[in-house]
Amino acid sequence: TQTFERDRSDLLELQRDLARAIVAELPIVLDDATLANAIRTGTINAEAFDLFLQARASVTARHGKAGLARAEALLAAAIELDPQYYTARSILAFMKLNLATLPGGSSAKTAVANTIATLKDIERLDLGGTRPYREIQLIDLALLQGDWPRAEALVREQLKQSAPETYWFTRYAELLLTSGAMAPAIAYLQAAEEIEPLNTQIKLQFAKLYHYTRRIEQIAEKADACLALNPNHSDCMGYKARTLAVSGELDRALAMIRGAAWDSSSTRCYFRMLAGQSCDPNLQLDPTVPTANADILMLRGDYDATFRQLNHAIDDRRVWEQFRALAHSWPDDFKADPRWPRLLQEIGLTDEWRTEICRRAATLEPYTQIAVDCHLR
Repeated sequence: TQTFERDRSDLLELQRDLARAIVAELPIVLDDATLANAIRTGTINAEAFDLFLQARASVTARHGKAGLARAEALLAAAIELDPQYYTARSILAFMKLNLATLPGGSSAKTAVANTIATLKDIERLDLGGTRPYREIQLIDLALLQGDWPRAEALVREQLKQSAPETYWFTRYAELLLTSGAMAPAIAYLQAAEEIEPLNTQIKLQFAKLYHYTRRIEQIAEKADACLALNPNHSDCMGYKARTLAVSGELDRALAMIRGAAWDSSSTRCYFRMLAGQSCDPNLQLDPTVPTANADILMLRGDYDATFRQLNHAIDDRRVWEQFRALAHSWPDDFKADPRWPRLLQEIGLTDEWRTEICRRAATLEPYTQIAVDCHLR
């Protein structure tokens, strides 16, 4: 046996040393670079790690903007102690963007510029064993820059692995859905569900996909399946509530979303309109949910205001807002407006690429048998 005679601040470094000692006893030979990647941790600086844990606690405590601001300061302090603390740096980049889009935040475009700069810096790091997580950040970076071919290529590389995680199937489905390739998007989600039939996130992605195409029965089916696995899944409750509102069960729908993080006057107004009821025309729309506002304005028939909200979603450059804004099955007369193709062009979704990504989905080995009936909505 051995005793620990170091300082407590060396505990994280001890983890790395133990990993090296274990590898040394195994009948394998690893070069220094491979070994460094295999045992890499977020940081070996105990003080930086403690600050990271405090930041995470500040976010999960749900203290709103004040909690996010405190977490931002703690992460910045952790990075100052360990500039190579990749996890802290990547989370900080997106936290700045989220703070900017809250009411009273700084310019979203300024935050986007800072986020892209941070992610570009992260891209240059040798991240070793954290590469899968790094790929997720690089995909978001490509989308923020409007580089859809690169984002798609990064996802494809992950799907070509011998046993890809279901996350990559759902991510590919999102790219296809937003580009208008509905059939292969469904096919890749079905492939993910076959691998993990009890995965609530896959059920949620299906509910989102069917919501974007206004398939009420299918939304209800997948939301119910999700809630059967996790009755408290707030996002799945939201999609189930949508189906209730459309079916005229407004009271049940509003009761279901009461207290949810995204429950707001805009959301309640949207549900009332889904149920065929009127909503206060002077309602102050929540500025943090531009695509939800666009839904309300679309139902009112105010296309000019709808486009203003969609432009707001695009200008924010929040990746998920872009997906929500563009994946919707907006009415044909709305998409016939010349402002619609300009929105697509704004984030790099050219007609040529939308056709190309659909074709590529049907030629992705070894999944060519599932990407069938490729067409654009």
